[in-house]
Amino acid sequence: MLDMHTQSDILSAYPFVEGRRDWPEGAVYRYDRGGHELLRIVREVDDRLAHAVGHDPVDLALVVDGPLVILCSRISDVLPWAGAAFHWHRVCRSERVLPPSGIDTREGIRLDLTLRESRGGQVRASRALTLPVDFSRVLHEAILDQVRYTYDPGEEARALSTLLRRCPTAGSLVGFAAVKASLAADRGAVPEVVQV
Repeated sequence: MLDMHTQSDILSAYPFVEGRRDWPEGAVYRYDRGGHELLRIVREVDDRLAHAVGHDPVDLALVVDGPLVILCSRISDVLPWAGAAFHWHRVCRSERVLPPSGIDTREGIRLDLTLRESRGGQVRASRALTLPVDFSRVLHEAILDQVRYTYDPGEEARALSTLLRRCPTAGSLVGFAAVKASLAADRGAVPEVVQV
């Protein structure tokens, strides 16, 4: 599995394109006109993993450190912690959208969770989650902080390298989270699980 720094570089430079033959394993968090999306990319997805993404509890942790916004996620005991670095300035200009300020976030935001096969990019499972209000506010404020400053890719890379020296695994990053959430499948909603 690639480290988060390499993963972030690859997936920022080459947004997820349908039909691409091979994608690095890991996590990708995106926020754009389409909303909030968390992709977990895994090689050789089995039915148990697809079912877990569609039904099991999801733990999230948001790390905010200088210019960095990192969304860490795990799905029950089936898919371990993975971190996804995000920066608003890396989003294609035509797709950028400003989130409402934390004060204006009165209800939780929707986060689409998608499990993709790393070879070929096929969607194996997906479901919509609702982030708690406090988590939503912190996430939106972190993104708005990024918007307010001039983007320096070198500064972002240095900050990520420094943070990953202190916390070499996604699991260790969780201890530095500004906010955490544990989410179960929405009651009354039927998660979409794509079986192959």
